[in-house]
Amino acid sequence: MNSVIRAPNNHGQLSCDPPLSQLSGMIGTKKIRSQSLEISSLAREARQDFLTHLGNRANGLEVDSFWVGTGHQPEIFHPGVWAKNFIAGGISSRFKSTSLHLVIDTDCPTQPAIRLPEIGLPERPRKAPWVPFASQNGTTPWKSIKADANLAISFREKMLAWASQARFGAAMSHWLKHLELEDSGQTSIPAWLHFKKSRSSLENEWGLLQENIPLSFASQFPSFIKLVALMICQHELARSTYNESVHFFRLKHQVNQEGRPVPILGEYSSWLELPLWLRIPENPQRYRFWLRREGAVFFLTTNPSEDFGKACRIGKISEIEDGLKNLLAKGWEIWPRALTTTLYLRGFVFDCFVHGLGGALYDQVTEDWAMKWLGFMLKPRVAASLTMRLPLPPPRSTKKELSQTLHSQHHLMWNPDLLLTNSVDNRLADCLARLATLRMEKTGQDRHSKKRFHELRNLIEYLRENVRPAIENGFKNVDTLRRFISEEKMVLSREFAFPLHSLTDLQKYLRPLLNLRQAAAGVS
Repeated sequence: MNSVIRAPNNHGQLSCDPPLSQLSGMIGTKKIRSQSLEISSLAREARQDFLTHLGNRANGLEVDSFWVGTGHQPEIFHPGVWAKNFIAGGISSRFKSTSLHLVIDTDCPTQPAIRLPEIGLPERPRKAPWVPFASQNGTTPWKSIKADANLAISFREKMLAWASQARFGAAMSHWLKHLELEDSGQTSIPAWLHFKKSRSSLENEWGLLQENIPLSFASQFPSFIKLVALMICQHELARSTYNESVHFFRLKHQVNQEGRPVPILGEYSSWLELPLWLRIPENPQRYRFWLRREGAVFFLTTNPSEDFGKACRIGKISEIEDGLKNLLAKGWEIWPRALTTTLYLRGFVFDCFVHGLGGALYDQVTEDWAMKWLGFMLKPRVAASLTMRLPLPPPRSTKKELSQTLHSQHHLMWNPDLLLTNSVDNRLADCLARLATLRMEKTGQDRHSKKRFHELRNLIEYLRENVRPAIENGFKNVDTLRRFISEEKMVLSREFAFPLHSLTDLQKYLRPLLNLRQAAAGVS
């Protein structure tokens, strides 16, 4: 597998590692089993947890069948992300099974909204403003963000108005048909569930049957609580190997940004941070998980700088699992952070997991962490992303055009004679002749060369004054190009939500992914 995959450049192009044509060979016909009895036992329990939750929606999944999964935050994502669902569905269909989609509703969105690129051509540069469907402060996870009935009405109106203006067969109207945001009786549920229904309706129409499971719900499964208990009991080894793996990744890829791909786990006095989120009852926010050991007893807190008396007692090592279950019963929630999510899903649940560009980075760190901490290899992963662009009107300025115009303007500033016509008066004609003579003279370091330079400069400045309007128009053109240069980035963006794209295009590039052989033949 490649260490990094990048977004494809061309419309309709798919990046996939391993390539689609090799997926069947890589996965084989039998699932890869763990050599560790402890890991295998936890994996069987994790799958049983999922099956219990799915009930009659398991669609052919059994504990020992081949499990395929994918996942993403419950935003209205772009086609590049959506492609993962279809690839996962295509792989699972080879085993006459179904794939699962983990909804990462434990993340906090910066904007519970959709970006709508302006279609028209006003005097100002076109932008892509955000159109919100809910209100939130940036620290609230998706699970707690409810649909806003008032915002929902304007949201729908703006979506329909945009689709009618776009006129390229956007999937918007088809998608909105299944959306019931403004139903006041439904605003008590998370907003993302409304969008999941609309997305799933399209997927079902195109032949993809995929169950969605919120990560906040899966994190209450007994198998996940056992993994958390193991992490607490082995907190020193779990933390040190985690930080080692992050450092190794940064060194290998020469990453100097703090927090990329994930932050280092912190330490405050005798409190140690674990790669988990903690959510306390009647509070929509999530907090970092801090652990402290006092003798044989473990405590946890959301704020290590607070008085120790406010810490919550979990219990002794033999009581950890029961202590965690008691917290859940009281309304506490423990959620995995990025690498822990990958460890749980690829280590204990799925035989193959389909990640995107960001998840592929998490994969590398988590694979190293799993081996250093638990001593086992994670199950295979596929990393994939599709590029689709909207057929927007072309930008009125590009970086290349601006660069060429700046170069031309600079050239004319020092060669203003190029802007003069043949019909000039005698004084200008003498200046042009003298300029031509000076340019033909050889340059040197003597006093004559300095005199020649000053004379050249004076002649050029004099000629500039005679073509001042043309030069000023050139600078105005440069300013105009600079103002509209932002449009190029917008037009070339691959991250506009899938409902904005052509319904025909979406079907053309996504549906074939359900048939891996057909898709592999059609993708370079």
